[in-house]
Amino acid sequence: MKISLNLMNQGLLDTQFNIYLISSNELLLSQDAEDMILKSLISRGYSFGTRESHSRTFDILSWAERIFSPSLFASAEFHFLHINSFSIKDDELISILNRFRVSGLENTSIIIHAPFVTYQHENKAWIKYIIEHGLLVQCWPIQDKDFPSWIQSRAKKLNITLTVNAAITLASLSENNLYAANNLIHTLSLDPLKVNFDENDVIRISDNVSSFDAYKLADAVLECNEKKIFRIYYMLKKANVPLPQILFAIFRDFKILYNIILDQADAKNRNLDLSKYGVWKKRQPMFLLALKYYDKSFIELMFHKIFILEKSIKGVEGSSGWDELTKFLNSIVLKKAS
Repeated sequence: MKISLNLMNQGLLDTQFNIYLISSNELLLSQDAEDMILKSLISRGYSFGTRESHSRTFDILSWAERIFSPSLFASAEFHFLHINSFSIKDDELISILNRFRVSGLENTSIIIHAPFVTYQHENKAWIKYIIEHGLLVQCWPIQDKDFPSWIQSRAKKLNITLTVNAAITLASLSENNLYAANNLIHTLSLDPLKVNFDENDVIRISDNVSSFDAYKLADAVLECNEKKIFRIYYMLKKANVPLPQILFAIFRDFKILYNIILDQADAKNRNLDLSKYGVWKKRQPMFLLALKYYDKSFIELMFHKIFILEKSIKGVEGSSGWDELTKFLNSIVLKKAS
């Protein structure tokens, strides 16, 4: 079966699937889908089994053999598999999925996280198998017109209520960015005296946190300003700002830098038209400065560190997300020093 996230409900999940594919390019949306699936599985007596991330067919086969060890079937468990691309061989993955399906609903379930599945990807045999025997959840990007409703729904999960005007105001302040909006919602929820918020409350909170948000950290990284980087970092950590928002802000800028370097023969040319890369005018001097510090090979190294940071946030890396972010920022500072 195939369904979009906004149409998914607990009644559907309680029909007892045991193979799930969460298809999304947005970590927050995939987490929403995962939370709903887990609620259903836990209510049916399942408990956590494993969470691993693999991109090679061999590693997935090895993981599956550990899952299907008889000693692991003492209780019903759910297992997470994060796949970073669609290059996995069909036959091997279908064989694994079939073992999950025939093992019996009382034994085990698998939840696969993958990039967004397009119509072209649906032709792959293993995805067709999941649509036929399990549940494919497609997390479509939130449209601008639906963003205030998503904000109100997200706020409800944190036991706070936003008026329609408050949600519209928050959407505008966050420029319809999921992670920026989620950070503001999280900040509102920390208020010990209020659970109902209007647009004035949103503006007040936004003004208070704007000096130390994830985007200010991204600016400091572009400038390679050590003092600003770690001052903002410690403020963000103290406020327990969600790591996915920080990851998004930094990754977005490095992706832009990388595209500039690939496109331009002379990336240090100060006459570059950065507006065509979506860089706001007030941020363009920061990007020009960053192009002096960061070259193609260094950015590729940072992409690898960002990938590790993402895995640590998802819980598939041994270290914590904040530890990996510290390592990433130290690499930035050391680059300037060199």
